[in-house]
Amino acid sequence: SKPARMRSRHWGIIATFWMLVIVPFLAIVSYLFLVAQPQYHSITGFTVRSQEESVANDLLGGLAQLTGGSTASDNDILYEFIRSQGMVERVNQDIDLRAHYSQHWPNDWFYSVWNDATKEDLIWFWNRVVNVSYDQGTGLMEVQVLAFDPETAQTIAQAVVDVSQQHIN
Repeated sequence: SKPARMRSRHWGIIATFWMLVIVPFLAIVSYLFLVAQPQYHSITGFTVRSQEESVANDLLGGLAQLTGGSTASDNDILYEFIRSQGMVERVNQDIDLRAHYSQHWPNDWFYSVWNDATKEDLIWFWNRVVNVSYDQGTGLMEVQVLAFDPETAQTIAQAVVDVSQQHIN
């Protein structure tokens, strides 16, 4: 048999591999090491405890739960509130979010918000830098905040906890 040699389909596979794997990998690595600014995470967790038990639920023995009747718990309401416009506005009163997150625009375009961002743009960006997770089994709500410096990340996380506490109480 003849020795193996490269054919046009082999060159196509190699070119496709370069275009779909190597070039995007090099672009991402270049961006992360040359352009992207350092980010800091602040993570806080808390639970919402209700002091009041439903007297009607106790009297009926949980009949409402068996029939499918349900109400949103404080945790569910708080989860949605943290991701809402109301939270962004309240935190933005104490901390100028637009100024902090636009300081590296346009160089770090992926992790920054633009200078003239509208309120809707700021809410969209808030949901990128503030992640909320809620475990229904334990009742633990965890808030993770990304920022360009550790002090701001902690300040925003503390502001979220403070505003949440005021909202629930």
